[in-house]
Amino acid sequence: MADPLRNFFKSTLVGTYSDTDTSLTVATGDGALLPDPSVDGAYNLTIFEGLQVTGSTDFEIVRVTARSGDVLTVTRGQESTTPLTIGSATHSILMSATKKTFDDINTAIENVDLTTLTNVESITYDNDGNEVFQLPAGTTAQRPDSPQTAFVRWNTDDERPEVYNGTRWAGINLVGLQDVTLGVATATVTANDAVAQIVTFISQFGTPASAFSVRKLGDVTNAIRVRRSSDNAEQDIGFTSDGDLDESALTTFVGANDGFVTTWYDQSGNSNDATQATAGSQPKIVSSGTVIKENSVPAIEMDGSNHMDTSFKVNGNGDVTFFIVATPTGDDDPANLHSLLGETEDSDDSYGYILFYDTSDADQNFSYGHFQNVISDYDQVDSSQKIRNTQYLITTIRDVDTDHELFIDGVSQGTTATDSTSDSTNNLRIGDDYRGTSDRRFEGTFNEIIFYRADKSADRTDIESDIATYFNITI
Repeated sequence: MADPLRNFFKSTLVGTYSDTDTSLTVATGDGALLPDPSVDGAYNLTIFEGLQVTGSTDFEIVRVTARSGDVLTVTRGQESTTPLTIGSATHSILMSATKKTFDDINTAIENVDLTTLTNVESITYDNDGNEVFQLPAGTTAQRPDSPQTAFVRWNTDDERPEVYNGTRWAGINLVGLQDVTLGVATATVTANDAVAQIVTFISQFGTPASAFSVRKLGDVTNAIRVRRSSDNAEQDIGFTSDGDLDESALTTFVGANDGFVTTWYDQSGNSNDATQATAGSQPKIVSSGTVIKENSVPAIEMDGSNHMDTSFKVNGNGDVTFFIVATPTGDDDPANLHSLLGETEDSDDSYGYILFYDTSDADQNFSYGHFQNVISDYDQVDSSQKIRNTQYLITTIRDVDTDHELFIDGVSQGTTATDSTSDSTNNLRIGDDYRGTSDRRFEGTFNEIIFYRADKSADRTDIESDIATYFNITI
């Protein structure tokens, strides 16, 4: 702690003292002008002979540890000074800045507790390029119980920084030599090796063929177009400045009614939007004025009577990767396989991609594959049992030269060899296939569907980590 100070204190010593005396008396009444060490802490005073300083003046710095009236208890010879013998000549004693004063100031500057700063508009670190600013570090489980907006920490599980945006922790990805603006208070960070910069999913992992999400994945304006049940009016709903779905705009538009998704916008820039023009087949996003959510994140709900149509086909003769966040629900139904994504139908030309969930109590698993040229020729991978009413991160990868592989929450469920494949005759559907029976439609919610015409095995774990962090999924 820095020493207490008083402006313009100067007095004289009363009496004579050896160079070892530790009790000094100042002029009558002057002691009250000094801080009380028992309350304010100890402090240094300077002693010199005479009333004015000359070129030959000798100084001694003493440390006052107690005061009783005008009597001071001191420690002699502080800050490398030599204790003086104080004879009959007048000796002055004063409070002034010494080397220790400035050392205390420098120490305080170097150890500023940033959590105590308020009304600070900007902080700049590392002007010389040879300093560091160390973030507090800990695991995901060690996150603060009651975080505040703009809290920053290093997540030792993900090995990257993360920021609390007011509703959730958002990971920050490591990129090249650039500056970063953190938004609430502006912090400019310059580093010698690498620094952090908040980037979008697409700028980090590449542009997909199509991308549907309730979070902002790239340079887009809107997430969904919503119809409200009260008057069938429609409105586009975009994102907050943090990249989350703008729930305020959504509930303001829908009011106390239901809100249905007519368009789930493709964020890839390829205009592969998912649409549903028929009101009775539109999935729901707001129920009686409340945004539908999974794991505290908005979700698009399908009740078994809904689906959405895209404008693209999955490439039958190339590599394919899907990343999907979905929650299967519904009742136990041993007769039905419910399609999350599908482009197949009951015919001999039933080519195409299919991902479905088995609702039977005995199975309760995901199956992924690709029909070849007849209904019986199907490259299929089944997951282990995955119970309903649980949110899952589902990854499907097809390497056209080797195999199909299915991952649930980052864990491989197995592979099957890839046979020769053909393009589907149908565009991909979300929440259904082309079997023509409503009981095969998906019951549950979707948060995100990202589709690459590529084998993303090399990036899979990083992509899954990004998705899991946002949607609060443990992988």
